[in-house]
Amino acid sequence: MVLLLGRIVEAKKKGGPVPLDEVIIHTKTKKHDGKTWVDPEHAELQAQFFELHEEARQKGLQVTDQEIWYSLVGGHNTKNRVPGVGDYASSKPHRSSTSSSSAVEMEALKEHNQRLQEQIDNLTLSLSLTIQEEIRKLYGGNLPQRGDDDGTGGAGQPGIC
Repeated sequence: MVLLLGRIVEAKKKGGPVPLDEVIIHTKTKKHDGKTWVDPEHAELQAQFFELHEEARQKGLQVTDQEIWYSLVGGHNTKNRVPGVGDYASSKPHRSSTSSSSAVEMEALKEHNQRLQEQIDNLTLSLSLTIQEEIRKLYGGNLPQRGDDDGTGGAGQPGIC
């Protein structure tokens, strides 16, 4: 950790850029120890950052750390701030909605929702049939006839009970 802090201080003194991953580790860990994350989501986000960084390096892609981070957190908010960078305290890292794992998760959730909707429909039908059965029992199989008069009195007149 001392090495990391030293590199950040040295880069500031020389006026050079500080690597984004080092800044994130420094600002998002307790007492800047580089190990104890303030929020577990930050640790996961940092791991994803390293994976994407390594993947880009292996594929020979010319992308900056900032571009990787920007795509990882899903861009900027309405105030043009990038979540997870700097002192923006209320920021929460978000996964990119375009990742393949998110698409798989989304499909699984859609299927789960469909099954739940089918269960609701089946329960509603069953309950409706049960209520009809109870009404038949209550009236001894002779349901009252509902003619044209619905009992409201019609023409604005109150019904007679």
